[in-house]
Parts: sequence; C-alpha cells; structure tokens
Amino acid sequence: MNTNNPEKKEQRFRNEEENTPSFNFNQEWIKNKLDYEAIQMAEELGQFLAEKKLSMNQIRNFFGEVKRIQMKDVEKEETAFLLLKPKLAYAAHRANNLGARVFKNVMTQAWEAVLENGEVQPNRFKNFVDFLEAVLAYHKASEEFKGKKTSLKTPN
Repeated sequence: MNTNNPEKKEQRFRNEEENTPSFNFNQEWIKNKLDYEAIQMAEELGQFLAEKKLSMNQIRNFFGEVKRIQMKDVEKEETAFLLLKPKLAYAAHRANNLGARVFKNVMTQAWEAVLENGEVQPNRFKNFVDFLEAVLAYHKASEEFKGKKTSLKTPN
C-alpha cells in the first residue's frame, strides 16, 4: 500500500479532523470577558491535553510567544500576533497527536475572536492571554496529579 498517495492522505486528514473532539469554546469569552464557564472549559481542556500527552513544552512554546507579544504591546506586534495562527497549525502538524490538534482548534477559535475587521483588539488580546494562562495552569496541575485519582474539579 502506497502511503504517499495524496487521496489517502487527504482522507486521513479528514478523518483526523472529524474525530477531533470539539470543546464548546465560546468566542464571547474573548470578545467580552472570561466567566465561570470559560474557566470550567479551560480546566477541562487543560486536563484533556495532559491526558492526550500534549507536553508542557509544546504549550509553553506557544505561550512564550504570546507573552512576548504582550510584553512588547500587541498593537506594535500585530504582525507577530497574526503569525501565531500559522505557527500553531505547523506545531500541531509536527506533533501529530490528538492533544495538539485539539489545542490548535480551540486556540484558533480564540485567536479569531481577538480580531475585529482584521485588526487586533487589545482588550480581547488580554482575554486571550488570560484564557491561555488558565489552560496552561490546569494542564500543569493535571500533569502533577498524574497517577493520583484526585479530581481537580471544585465541589458544587
């Protein structure tokens, strides 16, 4: 069987995308403000990414670039922000695992919400950073609790 067949690759790509779980990401969290639901989703996503073996380094590489943009002022670094989307796509392709694909899908939705008429909105960028920080924190906490049967969920 020839695995270099473009039709088979296209079908595999379609199957991977179809089988990628979707989290109920709400772009309003980025456009307006993060709320309790956004934090719950960040917790679920962080835990899922840890379970699916998305490494802390893979998230931190993306996070590091986002923080660099934030420190230099997103309005001055708009091009760098715009380049986050293709960099994220490339990193997900290279990692070639479910966790990376889900992270790319969710963060791409968040990235799109930062823009209005093709321009970065600074207040939305802050919400983007806050959401990413929450995902990173829950991913880290989940990695540290690996092997333990402790839930990170807060009691209702």
